[in-house]
Amino acid sequence: MKTKRLIALLVFITGLFPAFAQPVCTPWGNIKGLHVEGEKMDFETSLRSVNTGWKSYVKSEKYHWEGTQTYTIDDKSHFVSHYLLGTPIEYQCRMTETGEGKVKSELVIKATGNHDQAGTYFCFEVPGSDFTDGTIEFYLKNKKAGELQLSSAIKGIDGTFAALKADRVVWKSAHRNYVIAAGEAVRVFLRQDFDSNPAYRNDPWPQQSFAENDPLLKKANFQLYFTLIEGKTKKGTEKRFSFNIEASGTIDREPVTLVINPANPGRKWDGISGNYRFQFPEKDPMVIDYCLDSLRVTLSRISMWWEMWHAEEHSNPAELARAGQLPPRFYEQMELAKKLQQRNIPVIVSVWSAPGWAIDKNNIPRKGVHLDQSKMEAICESISGFLLYLKQDYGVEATLFSFNETDCGVEVFQTPEEHAIFNKAIGKHLKEKGLSTKMLLGDTGHGTAVANQIVWPSINDPSIHNYLGAIAFHTYHGCTNTDLQAWAKSAEAINLPIMVTEGGTNSAAHRYPLVFLQPWFQLEEIDTYIRICNLCQPSTIMEWQLTSDYSVLTGKGLYGDNGPLRPTQRFWNLKQLGNTPAGSFWLPVSCDRPGISCAAAAHIAQNRWSIHLVNNGAARTITIEGIPDTAKTFDVYLTDALHGMQRMETVSVKDGKLQFVAGKQAYYSLFSR
Repeated sequence: MKTKRLIALLVFITGLFPAFAQPVCTPWGNIKGLHVEGEKMDFETSLRSVNTGWKSYVKSEKYHWEGTQTYTIDDKSHFVSHYLLGTPIEYQCRMTETGEGKVKSELVIKATGNHDQAGTYFCFEVPGSDFTDGTIEFYLKNKKAGELQLSSAIKGIDGTFAALKADRVVWKSAHRNYVIAAGEAVRVFLRQDFDSNPAYRNDPWPQQSFAENDPLLKKANFQLYFTLIEGKTKKGTEKRFSFNIEASGTIDREPVTLVINPANPGRKWDGISGNYRFQFPEKDPMVIDYCLDSLRVTLSRISMWWEMWHAEEHSNPAELARAGQLPPRFYEQMELAKKLQQRNIPVIVSVWSAPGWAIDKNNIPRKGVHLDQSKMEAICESISGFLLYLKQDYGVEATLFSFNETDCGVEVFQTPEEHAIFNKAIGKHLKEKGLSTKMLLGDTGHGTAVANQIVWPSINDPSIHNYLGAIAFHTYHGCTNTDLQAWAKSAEAINLPIMVTEGGTNSAAHRYPLVFLQPWFQLEEIDTYIRICNLCQPSTIMEWQLTSDYSVLTGKGLYGDNGPLRPTQRFWNLKQLGNTPAGSFWLPVSCDRPGISCAAAAHIAQNRWSIHLVNNGAARTITIEGIPDTAKTFDVYLTDALHGMQRMETVSVKDGKLQFVAGKQAYYSLFSR
């Protein structure tokens, strides 16, 4: 009877959750799937210009940093305008939800110059694993023009499985069905290519090369190309196209079981934290105060503004600072550091930009700048002088120091060997000056296994260890399970806390800030954090930022909203995760179904248990096993597009198990009473 009641409740709850964010409409013009009853129908559309030899292409993608793009939202319609990187091809795209499991993409493309290419295409890409035994049907004026059984399809010498004229294409497999109807008949062809930089790395640059294989994907995705411009573009060419997409398929409502291992507590959790790089004095203070008053912030990270502190090599920066002769932003950052210290929030100091005198003019990499190693002593004196000034004049002794994102040169670049050299030199210098500040190892812009290589020369040199305080990475790129396991391994090798010093999923999002309010984006961010908690067992996750830049609040002009200052879903995600008690130890936890991310922690001394899970799919029953006898009841909290850390129910533990129903596309936390 209990199972029947749960199923009935599941059906009821499914009806309560509205069909929010059905299509995932991105600010660069791609549609990254449709949610049907919470289930993700996984595909991606894009605009592509392919080179003449079919070796590479450029596509509409999120990390296109050049030019100016627009992104606006009007009810169920998203409008984007930009251009394909390195081409004269401008585009406008309107993506509109037209019903449950339906979306329309309307494109206008215009060539502002001549461009040599194989063609410009609207590409519809699906996971190869979803259509291993699937079929694809081509229609022209409601008559079938061709059909392929994908398991037995053979590539031609041009790399295509089929090429013909069509205005509608139907994909069918055991679990997925897609229909793409074009506004007019065009040449359509099917390919199956690997990418040199696949999307799962969360590092999708617009320019890509086709690859022969992939280290993680056994089967390449299928790409269906609709020809928009055949061959070279000519200046002045302008075309309009529309595509109606329908998606349906099997909805995974299978019950989920999580198993906790309380006998093997891992690394310690301190709490959520934030970045406070003071940039916008007219709006930053109100957001900072709101977040400090409303969130339990355990650590902070500020900018040293080195280029302001010591602009001229032979000046006395402390003397200038005390005379009030540095830029206003410098003092605003110092006052903020003092404010954080007054709240007993430790401060990390990081350098973004270096003054000209400290840069090696003869060693300029593709991105960022190298520091001049011949001026190591002067560099150490400059940095220690700042940290001493911060301590002596503002009462703040930095707990950690780093150069920001040196793996990718934002804006100082270091090789792994240079990273070790500077960690040792500056760490030793700070100790000699009587500062307790330690070096932050890594602090990389990428959360990838490749970026992780920067920490190993320091780990392998025991003479550096006394100067190191923690290992850190940022979450904008990578963060696959393989990547995160590499970071966890490095922290274990040197036995240091591991931190996320910049949390977020898109470092380019400031170019199209309305994306911060999209439910899919906000759920994706907390999903990344929960996976990190499970695989890396971090001491903290530091949101970028708890200021008006990438704000977790809206209103008062933020995101174009002139209403009162108030939390977004991202704020509630942080608050809910931050409710995990400081001093908790992360616990191993496993899940038997896909689409669920989970983490668990226990403050053993206080008998307080925390369980977090993100349900990325449809509503379903969740069973959690392995709960110790000392925990009797748990309060269930929910954050999603409609709820902000709302207590939904209290569930009881019986025989080490509890059970509840999770709604679709939602973040749940269970805290023991």
